[in-house]
Amino acid sequence: MLDIRPISPELALIAKNECFENPERMEADVKALREWLEKSPYLKLPITDQGLVSVLRCCKYSLEKAKKKIDTGMTIRTLMPELFTELYPITKEMEELLDLGMMLSLPLETPSSPRVIMNIDGLYDPNKYSFPLVMKVNGMVNDLLYQQCDNFVIAGLVIICDLKHLTLEHLKHNSPLFVKKIAYAFQEGSPYRIKGLHFINFSPFVTKMFNFFKMFLNEKTKSRIYVHETLEDLYKFVPRKILPLSTEAKLELLKSLDRRAKNAFSIT
Repeated sequence: MLDIRPISPELALIAKNECFENPERMEADVKALREWLEKSPYLKLPITDQGLVSVLRCCKYSLEKAKKKIDTGMTIRTLMPELFTELYPITKEMEELLDLGMMLSLPLETPSSPRVIMNIDGLYDPNKYSFPLVMKVNGMVNDLLYQQCDNFVIAGLVIICDLKHLTLEHLKHNSPLFVKKIAYAFQEGSPYRIKGLHFINFSPFVTKMFNFFKMFLNEKTKSRIYVHETLEDLYKFVPRKILPLSTEAKLELLKSLDRRAKNAFSIT
């Protein structure tokens, strides 16, 4: 019997209709992936039943796509050690970045809603923290949500990027090669169901970097990118009621995420 979390009826319906999940075949599909992993000695990684089911859900239960996703994910970890090594224990610099509140996990609107993440880019001092370190911390929080939130896996992920605090100083620390690798890792190696990428407070000087990033995305991902000139436009896609209404509300959400993230990181 598989060691996985039960999901709500609302998420079970999405898993059936969108991920093509069949509970009667789930155990056989997980077994097939495990047998493939055992025959692939270069993919030596501890992966739980929950983790394998999550990959299958992301890949709509295509075993070949799931194998490719795992293989690509492990390849990316080898090619990008700046993001995937020395993760634990978390350092003082990682804790400081978490405390800045650059990444907020917003409340679910309904039991079947996608998980909405709000990134407040540019809050960090670019002369103190490297961009790879910032992306490493963001990736660790994403991994935590991926492991613990079934809405994140089944209903999908919506990302809001607030660029209000982003400056030229931040952008000049981002090498084109690293941006290219981030785009590839985000699209090919991450087992996420991306439902929308929404940008607000878009500054003209960000355009060049933004267009460079888009060059490495496929048409499906590009079709889910939205640049909003006003918050009212954003509210057409993301419910107003789940967005932080004040600095105090942001801080409360941040503290909640910090507690979960730091506790999880410290015991992993």
